[in-house]
Amino acid sequence: MIRDTDMIGRKIECLLVARNGAAKLFAQRQAAWHVRHRDPNISRRLGTL
Repeated sequence: MIRDTDMIGRKIECLLVARNGAAKLFAQRQAAWHVRHRDPNISRRLGTL
């Protein structure tokens, strides 16, 4: 029983970490999109990177 609950706990933890990572990535992408569309000079700089 202990092993089963431990595995479930780990799976939930992995899912939460994955979801947080995806949310962070999405937020970064959104921020980059907003910056790029607001300032063309920054988009050129990002394009060269």
